[in-house]
Amino acid sequence: MAELEENLGQLSSTLDRLVNEVAGLRTELADLKKINTSVLKKQLVRKGAEKEIHYLWWDKKQGQTNHEDVFTWPSSNCSSRPNHVFQNQTTILSHYQNVDWPYQVGDIQNFEPDGVHKNKNNLYFLEPQYVFSDQWESCVDYIPQEVVCWLRERKMALVLWFPHEGFNFEQGYNHIGWLQMFHEQMRKHQLENIICYFVFGDLQAAPNYDTFLRTRQGNERTQFEFTKVISYDYFHQDYWREYSERTGIYVNRLQNPKYMHQNTYGDSQLTGGFTDHVIIPYEDFNAELLGREPNSIVQDSYERCKPDEVLVGIPNGIDKTKDLICLNARPRSHRPVLVSELHRIGYNNENSYVSFLGREDMLNQHGELITGQPIWKQQMFRDLNITQFTARKDNPFISFLSHDVQIEYTYRFWKDRNMVLADRSVMEVHGDDRLITSQMYKDTFFSLVSETLFGEDKESLFVTEKTFKAIAYRHPFMIVGNMGTLRHLRFLGYETFPEMFDESYDQEYDPKKRFSIILRNLEQWYQLSREEKIKKYDSVKEKLKHNFELFKNSRSQFEKDTTHVLSQLSSHSVDIL
Repeated sequence: MAELEENLGQLSSTLDRLVNEVAGLRTELADLKKINTSVLKKQLVRKGAEKEIHYLWWDKKQGQTNHEDVFTWPSSNCSSRPNHVFQNQTTILSHYQNVDWPYQVGDIQNFEPDGVHKNKNNLYFLEPQYVFSDQWESCVDYIPQEVVCWLRERKMALVLWFPHEGFNFEQGYNHIGWLQMFHEQMRKHQLENIICYFVFGDLQAAPNYDTFLRTRQGNERTQFEFTKVISYDYFHQDYWREYSERTGIYVNRLQNPKYMHQNTYGDSQLTGGFTDHVIIPYEDFNAELLGREPNSIVQDSYERCKPDEVLVGIPNGIDKTKDLICLNARPRSHRPVLVSELHRIGYNNENSYVSFLGREDMLNQHGELITGQPIWKQQMFRDLNITQFTARKDNPFISFLSHDVQIEYTYRFWKDRNMVLADRSVMEVHGDDRLITSQMYKDTFFSLVSETLFGEDKESLFVTEKTFKAIAYRHPFMIVGNMGTLRHLRFLGYETFPEMFDESYDQEYDPKKRFSIILRNLEQWYQLSREEKIKKYDSVKEKLKHNFELFKNSRSQFEKDTTHVLSQLSSHSVDIL
């Protein structure tokens, strides 16, 4: 009898435990039902063809790589010897992770070209940070000799990975174009016949490279040519990720269903550990859940948000108090003149947000402000008086100004100035160069985007975060950039603003004519009444909404773009012996 009672007690205990587990499962099921079933199905089915594994080789892999912890990622190749060209940790792995592309990370000491790694897609990446120095002239010298041998034998392919720049190939150091230097280095090291890919931020990289090869004459022509030149619209997706991280909370929809909200974005078309999260806008996230259901990963994402950068809805024209935003940090050659011309027309920090910081030229190697004349100013003025300055026609800083009165104004404006401050100092921008409050967009009618390239890079097409920032913050824009920038944005599906500006500037190859049309737009806007400005702005509000929604929901397009780039590095494109 006692034994029977003991067995019944154990059975009762087991039943109680099962009841509790079933109750817990019911709770989890209720949470999961909050997630759209189509989303779950998409997570369970991998779309597209099977991807070839890329074997990524580094000079020195620091211990075990935690693929989710960037601080454990290898240092960039060729960075073990101090130099200005190759430095910092690699960023390559993030591109593979963003599209769930299979890869393996290896140390070159463990490379077995005639063993387990034979006939694999073995890639050695070069990630230059700076190419305008004497060290770039000897950049290939930094590649380990054993890697050079494997490249010659085509047991490994070389990838020159430079998607964050897009300047023309003729710019250089010591009167030699930077790309020409690289070609000469490849010939010097007998690397003419290797497999070598070039990934670049210029969206016209392939045709511009064809032109580069055609114009090489006599001794300048090298026998080396890239196997393939690949354009990468790097900043479009790079800024999308920055914007979403600063204004939204990343939540794994399967692991953290309690935090899910119906207003999410960033759905992936892929599956896997790096692509199964979505973003909840900061204004829609229920932060009280973190107190009731603590989660360190979600908490970290929440704390990284910048509430001052959150913009809700489309601002109304009646609430605008200023004309434009034109913020300039780095001293590109067109930017000092753009700022002086804005002031000449009548725009300043009383009716707009206008800045020029001369960042980089104003900081020493320790990140401290310098008090002497910045480099850009030395290059621009060259100790000339106003008469000499006006007469000098080969000055790239003023080459796109049409009249002497503009040149003279530029001289007087900058002679005793080094910078123009709008809202933040050089040191604040140096600490976080992406910070810009949403209030500035609420206050202003449009952005005058001062892109990275304008005058000297006529053939390039390079669009950076500066343009996509205006789109993300629901702002009309004019772009002081390459010819065809607006055309490219329309190709991507974005709307531009002929209701507000004459956009024929985008079709002008000559930078002087392009700049002249932009200035005429600025002069005409300045003459409008407040009522006319409000009317023009309000007429494009639907376009602003369209642009934002397209930008916000572009993740699947970014995945296609990155997959397209990585797929061209695969060995099925060429024969790896």
